[in-house]
Amino acid sequence: ASTNGPWEEMEVGEKSVQCASLVCYNCFCEQRGWRAYSADEDELGSFCKDYWTAWYFQLSIEAGTLVVVAAADYLLMEVMRRLANFEKHKTRSELETSVAMRVFVVLTINNAVVTVLMHARVHGLDWIPILFKGSFKDFAVEWYGRVGGELLFTTVINVFSWPLREPIMAGMGWLRARLCTPFRRTQESLNKLWEPPEFLLAERTGQMMSAVFLSLLFCAGIPLLVPMFAVYVVLQYLSDKYMLLRVCKRPPCYGMAIANAVLRVLPYAPLAHLATAIWMFTHEEIYSPSVGRSSPLFTDTWDRLRQYTVLPMMAALALIAGAMTLIDQWTNTVRFVQFLVTGKYSTELEGDPPFSTAKREGMLGGLQSYAMAENPQYAAWMRDGPESIPGQALQRVEVPRWRATTILAMKCRAGRAPISTEHYSAASGVQYSPSRRTAQPPDEDAWKVSPAKYAIL
Repeated sequence: ASTNGPWEEMEVGEKSVQCASLVCYNCFCEQRGWRAYSADEDELGSFCKDYWTAWYFQLSIEAGTLVVVAAADYLLMEVMRRLANFEKHKTRSELETSVAMRVFVVLTINNAVVTVLMHARVHGLDWIPILFKGSFKDFAVEWYGRVGGELLFTTVINVFSWPLREPIMAGMGWLRARLCTPFRRTQESLNKLWEPPEFLLAERTGQMMSAVFLSLLFCAGIPLLVPMFAVYVVLQYLSDKYMLLRVCKRPPCYGMAIANAVLRVLPYAPLAHLATAIWMFTHEEIYSPSVGRSSPLFTDTWDRLRQYTVLPMMAALALIAGAMTLIDQWTNTVRFVQFLVTGKYSTELEGDPPFSTAKREGMLGGLQSYAMAENPQYAAWMRDGPESIPGQALQRVEVPRWRATTILAMKCRAGRAPISTEHYSAASGVQYSPSRRTAQPPDEDAWKVSPAKYAIL
């Protein structure tokens, strides 16, 4: 017989082969530790060289993967912002809501879903590239050491990189402005250089929602995710407070669209937490009081869900899901019950009745036209004559001389009033010569004309 690797220098024989087959090379080197290897105790420097070389290589790959994932987060956020701009939203709140939802989805997929699927093995789906070719069919003990460790390290990186990125970028921007100020030749370029950045509300909201889901999704099996999330919340608060009060320009007044979107999505986080916890706690290596011993026979899904250890979580899951469904369908449920009792179909709860119903029941309100002449706030300035606003009494409005000039000029440009020398000379004191198209100095008596005489009707 012959041996390879670290055992090749041993004398070949029955005892050497038996020793090589019984002793775990990796376990031996790991048990002796890196300190003994670096100190070359008992010639471990040469004996365990292959093990520690492979260990360093694996560690560098995992560290590089985490760095790539963290860098991909910001690349994905920038891509989502640019894609949302193509949607041509009507309001800023709608745009920020779209960006926040996109950022939440891509960050959750990039930081958790991809990692889990890459290490999962699902029969029938292994034809998909990269995914479902791992070595874990379930939440086994080895899964927490391999996949759980990657998720935890990714969370640690996000806890500090997400809140601190904006203050760091702001500091770099300030340093760049100080260094580049002497080289600016125009005031416009100097103002642009020192212009404060905008507060990224959508990106911050998406990051917070993703952190909530990532923490609740796996905290049943990885409890350290909960304190890490608490640290993230504190750092995020301090970072946002500093950026809003010290660095960023004043943000616009947003509506309730972003807050409403967050309220619609966050209730699904406890549902995902309970579902994952139920599957983790019903693994065959977890003790189950339903049979009084470990349950290797629990291979069926129904058998796993019948374990006593998860009955409270099953009840909570059903209660939360039922409450969410009832609240979501509350309007339709009430209208259906009312229809069964009264035989009438009400549109009051919906708040958006058909136009014919709203017109018949006098529910229409507001202005009937977009024309400025029919807006009460501008009617006195825009009407041309007795038929400007039907049904309303005409009122004489005394307009100041400087404002009458502006109004007449606007009407002349819009073609709603003729260009009249009398109007211009009376309202502004400036004579207009049609032949020379130049303004002449006013007469001495021009300013004595009463503005009320030329009031706009």
